[in-house]
Amino acid sequence: MRPSQWSVLVFGDSWADYMHPTWPQVLGRRLGARVINFAQAGSMCVDIRNQAQRALISPEVPKAVGGLFLTETLVVIHTCGNDFIMKLAEAFMGGGLGGLLGGGGGASLATPEMLQPNPGVREVAFMKEFLESMHRAGARNFLVSGVPIFLDMPVFNMAMPIIAGMVNSGRLEALGVGPGDPPRLAVEVQASALHERWEELVEDFSKRHTDSNCVFFDEVAALERLRLSFGEAVFDRSMWDFSMFHPTAWGHEQLAVEAQRVVTEKIPAVTVLHSGGVTCLSMIPLFPCSCIIAYHRID
Repeated sequence: MRPSQWSVLVFGDSWADYMHPTWPQVLGRRLGARVINFAQAGSMCVDIRNQAQRALISPEVPKAVGGLFLTETLVVIHTCGNDFIMKLAEAFMGGGLGGLLGGGGGASLATPEMLQPNPGVREVAFMKEFLESMHRAGARNFLVSGVPIFLDMPVFNMAMPIIAGMVNSGRLEALGVGPGDPPRLAVEVQASALHERWEELVEDFSKRHTDSNCVFFDEVAALERLRLSFGEAVFDRSMWDFSMFHPTAWGHEQLAVEAQRVVTEKIPAVTVLHSGGVTCLSMIPLFPCSCIIAYHRID
């Protein structure tokens, strides 16, 4: 099989860089493309600046004359999970893993950032900066993943009693959630706000750059579909690893299938052909962001 003529550039956090292949990496494999991963486990949204710089100077990334990314480049980005989920966990665990895992440490008196009004303003600003820098560098095709604020993730299930206490004490009334409301409502409100902010980011980028294709991958909706498809018991047992918020290798494989469906539907120009032992990846302009993958033609 001849090597693909496309490359996938991956940026983001531990959902893109982990101890086993992540869904952006698996997606690239499923598309028959070369994957170049600039993501870094444990990174925050602000760190995509450095990741972008590494991609710009990397000799591994195929570039045209003048140093711009080739037109045949797909950028995939998954970030901000640590900015929200980890901050939430740290607040509930009193600054350490002991609290949620049954050890020492009490809940912080401060309201976690993820449960404060208007979430994601700072993070979206970094995302916008990242997308613009990639566009200036020649990238024209983007896949942006949403933040995985998924209510049936184990870390949220464990945090619900503490969130309930915050709701009933009136600490989350700024979200429109007050005493007597179910604690899940507070997280649902924030998850919805983040979803809308990411969608707007992608839509605004697409309007400003009609020469580009930027697509939003609704990761939470994908997780919901998978849980419904496999059944709650199988999904809950198979999806999450010991960390309580990272997918297993199996989980990433399933998410890659979901992401590929989005790419196929939203980016008609990306088509993988397997014929006579030859793998060919063709691509067209794309969409907006949160997970970004970049594909380049290698001549």
